Amino acid sequence: MKDYNKNDTIASLSTPEGRGAIAIVRVSGENSFEIVKRFFDFKLKVDKIESRKVYLGYWTDNEGLVDEVQVIFFKGKNTFTGEDLVEIYSHGGYAIPALILESILSGGARQSLPGEMTYRAYLNGKIDLVKSQAINDIINSKTSYSARFLARNLKGSFSDFITEMRRKILNLSASVEVQIDYPDEEFEEREISEIATSMESILNELEKVIDKSEMGMIIKRGVPVVIAGKPNVGKSTIMNRLLKQDRAIVTDVPGTTRDFIEEELNIKGVYVKLTDTAGLRGTDDVVEKIGIEKTLDKIQNSNLVVYIIDIERGIDEYDINILTNLGDKRVVLVLNKADKTTQKKVDKLRTDLLEIHNYDSIVVTSALSEKGVYDLENAIYEVLSILVKVDEDTYITNDLQKNYIKKVYSRIKNSFKALEEGITVDVIAQDLRECVELFDSLTGRSYDEDLSDTIFSNFCVGK
Repeated sequence: MKDYNKNDTIASLSTPEGRGAIAIVRVSGENSFEIVKRFFDFKLKVDKIESRKVYLGYWTDNEGLVDEVQVIFFKGKNTFTGEDLVEIYSHGGYAIPALILESILSGGARQSLPGEMTYRAYLNGKIDLVKSQAINDIINSKTSYSARFLARNLKGSFSDFITEMRRKILNLSASVEVQIDYPDEEFEEREISEIATSMESILNELEKVIDKSEMGMIIKRGVPVVIAGKPNVGKSTIMNRLLKQDRAIVTDVPGTTRDFIEEELNIKGVYVKLTDTAGLRGTDDVVEKIGIEKTLDKIQNSNLVVYIIDIERGIDEYDINILTNLGDKRVVLVLNKADKTTQKKVDKLRTDLLEIHNYDSIVVTSALSEKGVYDLENAIYEVLSILVKVDEDTYITNDLQKNYIKKVYSRIKNSFKALEEGITVDVIAQDLRECVELFDSLTGRSYDEDLSDTIFSNFCVGK
């Protein structure tokens, strides 16, 4: 963090502002105990403050009593921030926590910057940068499924993987450095083969993690699900039913939705980015054409398409063209407006559609009466449960992590190719050293202020 003084005592509200049972104000730094004791009146006589013990008493400022509070003092290095830390538990609301924080700031502390508490934990060796990002990821997780997945890095899964890869690359580097230190000694063919085998093994492990990275990021950001179809088939009504609120405008006029509408949705614990799109049809309207182009782009970049068809109107060449070009895209097909048609037409349409594409599911709905909407939600979840399935190689949760691992992979790949082509080992050694440096930057073993700023600037105040 630029313009940052780690010797300051800092303070902030660590719970959300607003009405609630309790609020927590956190103070960290060398003078935290002394500042808090100026305003905290113990109910019982205390000769010596004990670390990690709860004390009950009254908080007073210059104008008098503020609240009855509980205070915990955390001494020394065995704290979250790695320095003296105090937590004050008061009644919630707006006024009381603000008065407590105001008095602490008047006593010599300063307001902490976003992420500064966690930044101090990192600087003091309590956590690495990967775990720092995991903390922020969990705070911002939207569903139970994403929270459980993101907690793996809080436990250290990705950090452990990086540590192991770093160890293997250091071992490789040591083998190569021997040749540089003793240039008169020839590498035996067996030694070269062993180094090549080790490189290949590292490449395979890195490749698996890179391949699984997109899934980790999707779970964190939300699975892109697009609602598509011709104008007036019920796309906006379907979206409103899934969201359980009137978000999209619904009219009988074709082409009402000319741009996409995106909303967040929690489907049985899975975080979804649901998009209602412009109706697909041939048109001379310039604005509508732009909307249709955006729709096609959204379909292309989605993980699941919910394609809606009006049963009475059936399908035409435009529908057939769209469905045919979906390729291996996951598709839940919705036959809507069942309240305005017959079962015979439903069965005929279903038969015709099965000849066009291999759908994950076909659901019959009447969005107007909400019939079949629950079945549609289940059908979407069935696809999502397959899409977001993770395994032990799914660690990466953001582009920064992915880019660093790809850089390591690229350098190992270069070294492997150089070894096969008989290029001098000093080139290989340089690549291997850079791989270790990349890992050290990613975890924070090697301090990079710009990288730290990038990571911690996204944190909330108080964390």
